[in-house]
Amino acid sequence: MTFRQQPEVDEALYRGLIKEASLNDLVVAGKVLYLGISDTLAWVVTKANQYGRDHGLRQFSVYQGMWNAAMRDFKRDIIPIARDKGIALCPYGVLNQGRFQTQEGFKQRKQNNSGRKFIPTSEHDKNVSSHLEKITKTKGCGLLDVALQHYMQKTPYVFPIVGGRKVEHIQGNIGSLSVRMEDKDIKEVEEGYHFNPGFLHTFLSGTMFKGADEKPRGVDGPEDVWLLNGIGPFD
Repeated sequence: MTFRQQPEVDEALYRGLIKEASLNDLVVAGKVLYLGISDTLAWVVTKANQYGRDHGLRQFSVYQGMWNAAMRDFKRDIIPIARDKGIALCPYGVLNQGRFQTQEGFKQRKQNNSGRKFIPTSEHDKNVSSHLEKITKTKGCGLLDVALQHYMQKTPYVFPIVGGRKVEHIQGNIGSLSVRMEDKDIKEVEEGYHFNPGFLHTFLSGTMFKGADEKPRGVDGPEDVWLLNGIGPFD
């Protein structure tokens, strides 16, 4: 698998991503089996893959970007397109870059001054961590196990990039494979902060018409569209 990072959106992008960058040649030569694209706007990925379909070139089959329980922007455009086009997801930062901890873990980190300093831990991180920790008490697992399973059960074909500074970090992540979360557990995690999907999602769900007291909500399918539900039940 090879990844291409291409945030630009110029006119030559669609040709350059697949053809002129010789990515398709690598596939034809058998040196690469799958093409991935990283940190790129969702509509750009769609355009690039359409160019590939139109010209008989290999398309991007996996998308890499940041996604975790404290940053759920993937839900806005990336996940819907991945579901529609059959694109796998390879998220990084899945453990919030070391900023998910139990209450005791935060205390020890403060005393010992350990852990990463690249991005300071915020109150937002601590709040989401507290909701993750609630699930650990009912599941009998670690906090990071819950953090991993939160999105592993959100959509198909998720292959997380999990980092660690110690061998035990990597070994500990294996335990998350045996954790199963119910809908109520996922809801509890996402209560850590309310994600606003923005327009057009709030228009389709009808929440933009219900005032500031209504939590903004997106749609997962036609059954969630308020206009369709106004006509009759959608099955």
